[in-house]
Amino acid sequence: MQIILILKRALLFGLLLLLHAAHLAVQLYKSVRASLRIRRTYNVQPPRSVAVILIMNEKDGLWKRKKQLRWLLESTRNAISWCEKTGVQQLTIYEHTGTLKKYYSDSYDDDLLDADTPPLSPPPTPKLSARSLSESGRDAVSVTVLSGDEATERFFRVAEDVRKEEFTTHTQRIAFTDSLMKRWYKHDDPELIVVHHLQPSFVSRSLQIKGFPPWQLRVGEIYNDPLRLPFSRGPLSTRTLTKALYAHGKVEQRLGK
Repeated sequence: MQIILILKRALLFGLLLLLHAAHLAVQLYKSVRASLRIRRTYNVQPPRSVAVILIMNEKDGLWKRKKQLRWLLESTRNAISWCEKTGVQQLTIYEHTGTLKKYYSDSYDDDLLDADTPPLSPPPTPKLSARSLSESGRDAVSVTVLSGDEATERFFRVAEDVRKEEFTTHTQRIAFTDSLMKRWYKHDDPELIVVHHLQPSFVSRSLQIKGFPPWQLRVGEIYNDPLRLPFSRGPLSTRTLTKALYAHGKVEQRLGK
């Protein structure tokens, strides 16, 4: 009986390995097919507003967090540069831990944070800005950086303001809420939302937005790179953003019509 039990467990383990191997092969095939498809010529109209969700792995050790910080800053550079080249006018970068918020400033600063040796604590004044990251030096892209705490706090404040008001119709309530959210969010609701894991894993493959403002998710198409394997870790590349743009170009949005 003991031998039979061992054989059953070995068979089950072999079956699991086979399933994992098949899953890996399918993901590699999809990645290669997408890489070949992206080389074709596409005529896609870029959206006016784009949002990027950068997800850090908070469970790693200190040295890995420092590496993720470098990837975080490089992802910001790549996103701003890509928006300038493609004609995107508004870019929202959301990072739920608030790490990027510590190193980024909406005000113009000529100094650039050295991403090769990032400090473990935030500098006294932010050093990363849209102008310092811009290749042309012009205010071509309007950039906003949001953190999870900021988005959550604003959402509850808006909900409290809406609760205090009296409305005769539901349409008035929606219009009032929309005006409050837009006054804080500053940008138009993003038409394309790109989710990028700096360090993905085999364990969690579900779509995560880490508390991105829910009001701004109404009309946005969410793109999540299907190849989320450990060896795909690293900064958000312009190639991934271009793939997201092509995927967005194939979507027909009816917006309730």
